[in-house]
Amino acid sequence: MSLIFDEIQECIPSLDSTENIVEEIALTDILNRFLSSLSLEQRKIFMRRYWYLSPIKEIATEYGMSESKIKMSLFRSRNELKKLLEKEAYLCMKEKKLLGHWEMSIISILRRLNL
Repeated sequence: MSLIFDEIQECIPSLDSTENIVEEIALTDILNRFLSSLSLEQRKIFMRRYWYLSPIKEIATEYGMSESKIKMSLFRSRNELKKLLEKEAYLCMKEKKLLGHWEMSIISILRRLNL
């Protein structure tokens, strides 16, 4: 289970400051848009892995797919999330909104996604 948290933990900010609350709202919007952009199959796989913390083997068995296909789907989904996060960080910087901690969170997320 630790691996699952390592893969996605930086996407979930703490709620200990107003800045973090603003960041959480922005991140929630980004994640909702990201999830709605995925196909139903990709969304189910992504949610099973990162929301329900299901092992890859369990997801593969439930959906009748190979573990390799599940891993590839997760890899592609993380790449799409990375692109969206990079785009949003660029737009935020360009518009001079949510700078500072937001930028560091984006960098942390990208590092955690290993991309």
